[in-house]
Amino acid sequence: MSIAKNRDVVIIRFVRVNGVRRIVSVSVIGSARPCTSTLFPGGRVFIALSCLLTNGFRIVFRSGFRIVLVRRRIL
Repeated sequence: MSIAKNRDVVIIRFVRVNGVRRIVSVSVIGSARPCTSTLFPGGRVFIALSCLLTNGFRIVFRSGFRIVLVRRRIL
């Protein structure tokens, strides 16, 4: 019998302000460490996603409604 591992999931809602994508809201299921400090309203999506992707997350879903869903890869 195996134990199911919880997945870390981050949902980022954003808007474009003068050509720059800015975070409106963030939902985290599990943990977003070590990128927690980059996930705040008004923060830049590019910086937050760069941190998440560098730390084992991958983009699972992008929406035309300006939502990005990322999930940490389980090794």
